[in-house]
Amino acid sequence: MQWPHPGAWTIAFLTGTPGGDIEKHLPADCVSVYVPTTPNPTSGYFVIVARKDVVELDMSVDQALKYIISMGVVPPSESK
Repeated sequence: MQWPHPGAWTIAFLTGTPGGDIEKHLPADCVSVYVPTTPNPTSGYFVIVARKDVVELDMSVDQALKYIISMGVVPPSESK
């Protein structure tokens, strides 16, 4: 997804969909994502965005975490 502004991209973890009263105040088809920070992915940002603004990747959680913690030095291997 683009973060923290249009034209800048980051890896985020799709955590679900908004529910309860929150859902009533949002446009249709939003998702919840967690944007981890580098090099400590246990800190980060929880954001709700339109599903259309998220690009889903064929990448495991382990691959994504290695990429984030290494600050991009260890890229994910290509799926076969």
